[in-house]
Amino acid sequence: MNKIENITQLRAEIKLLEGRSLQQKAIIKEDIKHLRENFKLVNLVSGLITDLTGVKVDSKNFLKDGFAYTISLVVQQLILKFEKKFEYKVYDVVDGLVERIKKFVSSLSDSAARRKAREEEQEG
Repeated sequence: MNKIENITQLRAEIKLLEGRSLQQKAIIKEDIKHLRENFKLVNLVSGLITDLTGVKVDSKNFLKDGFAYTISLVVQQLILKFEKKFEYKVYDVVDGLVERIKKFVSSLSDSAARRKAREEEQEG
């Protein structure tokens, strides 16, 4: 900055400083706008997910994608519960069938043993 020697130079310097002041105010407003945007809950969560997973999450679609992901998790849990119940039912049916087969085989072997014992009694 040069030495100001008259009123004209002073006025020119004031206008220059006022222009710089307006520019800096605009920059500060823009920075504050970016900070507000960055500190929104959706942006914080999407940033955290991006940092943890390495997958870029678009904050505009975050709620929609989050809702879809939540529904997908709920459906998966329901399917797992249904699968377990179905599995237990199948086990019960299979166990019942195995028990019936064992009884049938046992009854066949018992009747064969009884028949053999009767034959031996008749012979002896």
